Amino acid sequence: CIRDRENDAQAEPTLQSAASTFEQLLQVAPENQSFREQAADTYYYLGIARKRLRNDASSSFDRAEELQREIIRTSDTVKSRGMLLKILARNGKTEKAEEILEELTSDPKEPAYNCGYAAVALALLSEHLEPSDPKHGQLVEQAIDWTRKLIRRGYRDFQAMRQTDLDFEPLQDNEAFLKMLADEEAKSGES
Repeated sequence: CIRDRENDAQAEPTLQSAASTFEQLLQVAPENQSFREQAADTYYYLGIARKRLRNDASSSFDRAEELQREIIRTSDTVKSRGMLLKILARNGKTEKAEEILEELTSDPKEPAYNCGYAAVALALLSEHLEPSDPKHGQLVEQAIDWTRKLIRRGYRDFQAMRQTDLDFEPLQDNEAFLKMLADEEAKSGES
């Protein structure tokens, strides 16, 4: 329901209800990692809906961060750190996000997961700067570069990156990003 901006007003109360349900489930089963992961995701998407509606989203992202840090304490993986990175970037916690970004991008093998999380984090961080700020342009260029690396490591959902993946949303109107996707899609069709 949140993939389409027109549904944000309906999505917010639905996501809030789901978040409340997960809070109740976590009170009953505090060690249930699945509930915690689903709750973190729900708060993340609730924050996105609230932000789009121009409502204060910080409490949703803060709760998502808290839950994600609990997840990392028991399961410190690239996926759990990548999700924390996205939450921090969405919430504008630049310094904390940049620390995790540095960790993920320092792996010389540059696995696909790391490339994907780096790409979306850089894109999301760019949202907190004015387009006229030179750092905004640098972040967007880096996001495009990491997306290219992601594609070259096998990720091929061009439609999602171009239109439906909420984490690529800051780039979905960017001409350089769209051109890169078209070029990479054409190359992948040739192989």
